[in-house]
Amino acid sequence: MEKLELYHLHKLGNHDKIWHENAIIKVNENFKNTMYERYQNFTVGVPIDDGGKINLYDLILLMQQRNLMPNMVNDIVDYSYQISFYASQFKRETALENYRLAKNYAYPSRLHSIYLTDEYGIESWRNKLGNDNLELFRVEAEGNIFKTSEFFIPIETLTYEESFNESYYYWNPNFKKVPKDANEYLVQGNIKVLEKIKI
Repeated sequence: MEKLELYHLHKLGNHDKIWHENAIIKVNENFKNTMYERYQNFTVGVPIDDGGKINLYDLILLMQQRNLMPNMVNDIVDYSYQISFYASQFKRETALENYRLAKNYAYPSRLHSIYLTDEYGIESWRNKLGNDNLELFRVEAEGNIFKTSEFFIPIETLTYEESFNESYYYWNPNFKKVPKDANEYLVQGNIKVLEKIKI
Protein backbone atom coordinates (compact mmCIF):
# COMPACT_ATOMS: atom_id res chain seq x y z
CA MET A 1 0.00 0.00 0.00
CA GLU A 2 1.31 3.38 -1.02
CA LYS A 3 1.86 6.13 1.56
CA LEU A 4 2.32 9.82 0.73
CA GLU A 5 2.31 13.13 2.56
CA LEU A 6 -0.08 15.45 0.74
CA TYR A 7 -2.47 18.36 1.32
CA HIS A 8 -6.23 18.78 1.43
CA LEU A 9 -8.09 22.02 0.83
CA HIS A 10 -11.25 21.53 2.85
CA LYS A 11 -14.30 23.59 1.92
CA LEU A 12 -16.34 24.27 5.04
CA GLY A 13 -19.78 22.70 5.02
CA ASN A 14 -18.54 19.34 3.73
CA HIS A 15 -17.80 16.62 6.32
CA ASP A 16 -16.52 19.31 8.73
CA LYS A 17 -16.53 17.01 11.78
CA ILE A 18 -13.93 14.64 10.33
CA TRP A 19 -11.40 17.36 9.53
CA HIS A 20 -9.28 18.06 12.61
CA GLU A 21 -5.72 17.36 13.68
CA ASN A 22 -4.93 13.71 14.54
CA ALA A 23 -8.12 12.44 12.90
CA ILE A 24 -7.93 9.27 10.85
CA ILE A 25 -10.43 9.36 8.00
CA LYS A 26 -11.33 6.02 6.46
CA VAL A 27 -12.30 6.35 2.81
CA ASN A 28 -13.71 3.39 0.89
CA GLU A 29 -15.93 2.78 -2.14
CA ASN A 30 -18.96 3.83 -0.06
CA PHE A 31 -17.53 7.24 0.91
CA LYS A 32 -19.72 10.03 -0.47
CA ASN A 33 -17.75 13.14 -1.38
CA THR A 34 -19.23 16.41 -2.67
CA MET A 35 -18.81 15.27 -6.28
CA TYR A 36 -20.94 12.23 -5.44
CA GLU A 37 -23.58 14.43 -3.81
CA ARG A 38 -23.75 16.75 -6.84
CA TYR A 39 -23.84 13.77 -9.19
CA GLN A 40 -26.66 12.02 -7.31
CA ASN A 41 -28.69 15.21 -6.95
CA PHE A 42 -28.38 16.27 -10.59
CA THR A 43 -31.53 17.65 -12.15
CA VAL A 44 -32.24 19.99 -15.04
CA GLY A 45 -34.07 22.23 -12.58
CA VAL A 46 -32.23 24.77 -10.46
CA PRO A 47 -33.39 26.20 -7.12
CA ILE A 48 -35.14 29.55 -7.13
CA ASP A 49 -35.85 32.04 -4.35
CA ASP A 50 -39.29 30.68 -3.41
CA GLY A 51 -37.84 27.23 -2.63
CA GLY A 52 -39.01 25.63 -5.87
CA LYS A 53 -37.06 24.74 -9.00
CA ILE A 54 -37.09 26.12 -12.50
CA ASN A 55 -36.24 24.15 -15.66
CA LEU A 56 -35.50 25.03 -19.28
CA TYR A 57 -39.15 24.77 -20.32
CA ASP A 58 -40.12 27.30 -17.62
CA LEU A 59 -37.32 29.60 -18.78
CA ILE A 60 -38.55 29.46 -22.39
CA LEU A 61 -42.05 30.40 -21.22
CA LEU A 62 -40.61 33.34 -19.27
CA MET A 63 -38.59 34.51 -22.27
CA GLN A 64 -41.72 34.50 -24.45
CA GLN A 65 -43.30 37.11 -22.20
CA ARG A 66 -43.18 40.66 -23.40
CA ASN A 67 -41.92 43.51 -21.24
CA LEU A 68 -39.51 41.46 -19.16
CA MET A 69 -37.94 43.42 -16.32
CA PRO A 70 -34.12 43.68 -16.58
CA ASN A 71 -33.63 41.67 -13.40
CA MET A 72 -35.77 38.85 -14.88
CA VAL A 73 -33.50 38.74 -17.95
CA ASN A 74 -30.46 38.48 -15.67
CA ASP A 75 -32.15 35.68 -13.70
CA ILE A 76 -33.01 33.78 -16.90
CA VAL A 77 -29.41 34.00 -18.09
CA ASP A 78 -28.11 32.92 -14.67
CA TYR A 79 -30.52 29.96 -14.39
CA SER A 80 -29.74 28.88 -17.96
CA TYR A 81 -26.03 28.91 -17.19
CA GLN A 82 -26.54 26.85 -14.02
CA ILE A 83 -28.62 24.24 -15.84
CA SER A 84 -26.02 23.98 -18.62
CA PHE A 85 -23.11 23.80 -16.15
CA TYR A 86 -24.64 21.03 -14.02
CA ALA A 87 -25.71 19.04 -17.09
CA SER A 88 -22.18 19.25 -18.53
CA GLN A 89 -20.68 18.23 -15.20
CA PHE A 90 -23.05 15.25 -14.96
CA LYS A 91 -22.12 14.14 -18.50
CA ARG A 92 -18.40 14.54 -17.79
CA GLU A 93 -18.47 12.63 -14.50
CA THR A 94 -20.56 9.86 -16.06
CA ALA A 95 -18.03 9.50 -18.88
CA LEU A 96 -15.05 9.52 -16.49
CA GLU A 97 -16.64 6.98 -14.15
CA ASN A 98 -17.81 4.68 -16.95
CA TYR A 99 -14.33 4.76 -18.49
CA ARG A 100 -12.76 3.92 -15.13
CA LEU A 101 -15.15 1.02 -14.61
CA ALA A 102 -14.50 -0.32 -18.12
CA LYS A 103 -10.73 0.17 -18.37
CA ASN A 104 -9.15 1.04 -14.98
CA TYR A 105 -11.45 -0.60 -12.43
CA ALA A 106 -8.79 -0.78 -9.70
CA TYR A 107 -8.33 2.99 -9.59
CA PRO A 108 -10.27 4.96 -6.96
CA SER A 109 -13.52 6.54 -8.13
CA ARG A 110 -13.84 10.32 -8.43
CA LEU A 111 -17.21 9.93 -6.68
CA HIS A 112 -15.89 7.99 -3.68
CA SER A 113 -12.46 9.46 -2.92
CA ILE A 114 -10.90 12.31 -1.03
CA TYR A 115 -9.16 14.77 -3.33
CA LEU A 116 -5.65 15.82 -2.33
CA THR A 117 -2.82 17.78 -3.90
CA ASP A 118 0.91 18.13 -3.41
CA GLU A 119 2.88 21.23 -2.45
CA TYR A 120 2.91 22.42 -6.09
CA GLY A 121 -0.87 22.57 -6.27
CA ILE A 122 -1.82 24.30 -3.03
CA GLU A 123 -1.96 27.86 -4.33
CA SER A 124 -3.51 26.93 -7.67
CA TRP A 125 -6.29 24.84 -6.09
CA ARG A 126 -6.87 27.50 -3.48
CA ASN A 127 -7.51 30.02 -6.26
CA LYS A 128 -9.78 27.63 -8.17
CA LEU A 129 -11.86 26.77 -5.12
CA GLY A 130 -12.06 30.38 -3.96
CA ASN A 131 -10.41 31.72 -0.85
CA ASP A 132 -13.58 31.88 1.25
CA ASN A 133 -14.41 29.09 3.71
CA LEU A 134 -11.28 27.04 2.99
CA GLU A 135 -9.04 25.23 5.44
CA LEU A 136 -5.70 23.64 4.52
CA PHE A 137 -4.57 20.36 6.09
CA ARG A 138 -1.31 18.46 5.74
CA VAL A 139 -2.15 14.75 5.69
CA GLU A 140 -0.60 11.33 5.40
CA ALA A 141 -2.47 9.26 2.83
CA GLU A 142 -2.16 5.49 2.77
CA GLY A 143 -3.94 3.07 0.48
CA ASN A 144 -5.11 3.27 -3.12
CA ILE A 145 -3.65 6.56 -4.35
CA PHE A 146 -4.07 7.71 -7.94
CA LYS A 147 -2.22 10.76 -9.25
CA THR A 148 -3.54 12.62 -12.27
CA SER A 149 -4.07 16.21 -13.44
CA GLU A 150 -7.08 18.47 -13.71
CA PHE A 151 -5.87 19.35 -17.22
CA PHE A 152 -6.99 15.93 -18.47
CA ILE A 153 -10.65 16.35 -17.49
CA PRO A 154 -12.76 16.34 -20.68
CA ILE A 155 -14.07 19.79 -21.64
CA GLU A 156 -17.78 20.60 -21.38
CA THR A 157 -18.46 21.06 -25.10
CA LEU A 158 -17.66 17.44 -25.99
CA THR A 159 -20.34 14.86 -26.65
CA TYR A 160 -20.67 11.97 -24.21
CA GLU A 161 -18.82 9.67 -26.63
CA GLU A 162 -16.00 12.18 -27.06
CA SER A 163 -15.84 12.69 -23.27
CA PHE A 164 -15.62 8.94 -22.75
CA ASN A 165 -12.75 8.67 -25.26
CA GLU A 166 -10.96 11.71 -23.77
CA SER A 167 -11.22 10.12 -20.32
CA TYR A 168 -8.31 7.90 -21.39
CA TYR A 169 -5.95 10.83 -20.77
CA TYR A 170 -7.29 11.48 -17.27
CA TRP A 171 -6.86 7.84 -16.23
CA ASN A 172 -3.53 7.43 -18.10
CA PRO A 173 -1.87 10.80 -17.46
CA ASN A 174 1.27 12.03 -19.21
CA PHE A 175 2.69 14.56 -16.76
CA LYS A 176 5.19 15.93 -19.29
CA LYS A 177 2.33 17.78 -20.98
CA VAL A 178 0.82 19.59 -17.98
CA PRO A 179 1.96 22.00 -15.24
CA LYS A 180 2.69 20.60 -11.78
CA ASP A 181 0.22 22.92 -10.08
CA ALA A 182 -2.74 21.02 -11.62
CA ASN A 183 -1.91 17.70 -9.92
CA GLU A 184 -4.76 15.99 -8.10
CA TYR A 185 -4.70 12.78 -6.11
CA LEU A 186 -7.71 10.53 -5.61
CA VAL A 187 -7.38 8.51 -2.42
CA GLN A 188 -9.22 5.58 -0.94
CA GLY A 189 -7.73 4.22 2.26
CA ASN A 190 -6.69 5.99 5.46
CA ILE A 191 -6.09 9.72 5.65
CA LYS A 192 -4.28 10.80 8.82
CA VAL A 193 -4.65 14.53 9.47
CA LEU A 194 -1.22 15.75 10.58
CA GLU A 195 -1.83 19.47 10.99
CA LYS A 196 -4.01 22.37 10.04
CA ILE A 197 -2.06 25.04 8.19
CA LYS A 198 -3.05 28.68 8.32
CA ILE A 199 -3.86 30.12 4.89
